[in-house]
Amino acid sequence: MNGPTVTSQPASPARSPITIAWLNMLIAVIQAALIAGFGFALKDRLDLALRERQTQVQERQATVGAIEKMSTLVNDFEKLAAEDAAGRRRIAMHLAMFGTDAAMPLFALAAGSPNTSPKEAIDGLRLLATQHRDAVCQVLKGASGVTGAIPAQRRESILKLADDIGCAAETSAR
Repeated sequence: MNGPTVTSQPASPARSPITIAWLNMLIAVIQAALIAGFGFALKDRLDLALRERQTQVQERQATVGAIEKMSTLVNDFEKLAAEDAAGRRRIAMHLAMFGTDAAMPLFALAAGSPNTSPKEAIDGLRLLATQHRDAVCQVLKGASGVTGAIPAQRRESILKLADDIGCAAETSAR
């Protein structure tokens, strides 16, 4: 038979040791790159979490400091004689600078500071309402339902303030 000869395909060539070494090195480089990438991603997340936690701690410390300062101002307000209206007004204005956190202490001074007029504390609430009207209105709404706990003159002054800054219109609109 002189016809075409059928030869079988040669067996696949054996991989050379150099090719295997290159593949092993490539795999090692890829593994190292993946580990480094995950490490940097994890480090960034940990750094972000630590910064957020530090910010929270600083905010809490600032809040505690503000509360302590407001407490001192409230005590100073109550210690001043009724005749020192200017000093009491200055303290009320200083309290108003603390923002919405000062609404309740100013209300408490307006509603119950003994032997004095509520005028200075109400002036502080009025100043606070220029920037934080909703917070002041929310606190003043509590006075509208209380009749016996707040003396009549103080209650009238507080309700007049609520009317002056527009809380009454807001309440009736709802």
